[in-house]
Amino acid sequence: MQLLKFALFNLLLLFTSLSNAQLCEGRYQNDIFSETTKSTVKYGRSVNSASEYQDLYMDIYEGKGDTARLRPLVIFCFGGSFISGSKESSTLVYMAKEMAKRGYVAACIDYRLVSNIAFLLVEQSMIKTVFRAIQDGKAAVRFFRKDAKTSNTYKIDKDQIFMGGTSAGGILSVNLAYLDDINKVSPDWKKWISDIGGLEGNSGNPGYCSYVNGVFSFAGGIADTSYIERNDPPLYASHSLLDQTVPFGIGRPLGGLAPINLFGSGPLIRNLNSKGIYTQFDSFGGVLHPPHVTQATLISTKDHLSEFLYAILDCNPSNKKNTYQQDCSTFPLSLKRKFELKNLKFEVFPNPTNGIVRIKSNQLIKGASLLDYAGRVIYETNVMREEMKLNLSHISKGIYSLRAQYLDDKRATLKVIIK
Repeated sequence: MQLLKFALFNLLLLFTSLSNAQLCEGRYQNDIFSETTKSTVKYGRSVNSASEYQDLYMDIYEGKGDTARLRPLVIFCFGGSFISGSKESSTLVYMAKEMAKRGYVAACIDYRLVSNIAFLLVEQSMIKTVFRAIQDGKAAVRFFRKDAKTSNTYKIDKDQIFMGGTSAGGILSVNLAYLDDINKVSPDWKKWISDIGGLEGNSGNPGYCSYVNGVFSFAGGIADTSYIERNDPPLYASHSLLDQTVPFGIGRPLGGLAPINLFGSGPLIRNLNSKGIYTQFDSFGGVLHPPHVTQATLISTKDHLSEFLYAILDCNPSNKKNTYQQDCSTFPLSLKRKFELKNLKFEVFPNPTNGIVRIKSNQLIKGASLLDYAGRVIYETNVMREEMKLNLSHISKGIYSLRAQYLDDKRATLKVIIK
């Protein structure tokens, strides 16, 4: 009888293992491709800290010969304190290729940086710097959801998009995942974020959901753990306990030079656990930032990331996601409708003007430009609003063209007389 029970138990384990493999088609736990392909695409465009438009690119990695039609997506964001780094980060390219070998689509994105650390030592410019990067991360997520609904070039599962990164890339990803209501930040932050386009930003692919279904952070942190709600996505984090660049606990990043506190992986994990959200966490002694700078920890981190992602995949019947986890079905309809309005209306008044003009539209305007008779831009603003006030009193008297740029690449132009 004992032998029969043992045989039945082993048969059950085998059946469960086969069932899981069939549900996930044998993917995501081990390498199923020996080679990967890379394509580089432009995913967005927005104004940077130098008030210049910047094109945004990403490298997309896929298993060579992969014919699956519905693949989970992993987006990687590099580190560098928001002043350096690129999508060619060797550690993240390594991880992206490894995930692609296991059947994921993986993308390494660029995002807007600042040219000098001085931007990070003043609260207002630091907040704008970080949230420009978050806006770019959201545009990357929207790029893939737009692709899934239109050309379906990358054959991703729009309900399984995961994002994470190293240091600044982890900060970008964690705040993107858990801050979804601008009213949760202070009045000053709300104003500064609104000045650059709000939480969603204007980096591209408007009208599509920017939520992620899981997040990971290598030596990252969050501006405030109070952002986290019980229906938020799972997290994998790794962190050195004595990290001085991004504190493991609560403290000021950049060795204490930054003007605000950041909540590192320690309080972040505790808060998520208290709300019943699945987490996986690797802690390391010492001060290494990030902790996977050695080959051994890099391989370990890659393997643990793979385990974490598999643990929250829909094809895994034992997945750890909460049944009530937020997804794109709850993405604000009001935000979608603003991008879908037709019968464009654009008004400028008073006209003629002594210098102060008001713009009013029935769609969100992502920027306005004043052009002279030769078509040269002599004034430009990039604030996402339906109504705005411009002070043109410093502009010489004359006849100009005032052009509004919309999120769906429409433009509207009116003549304006400055007297």
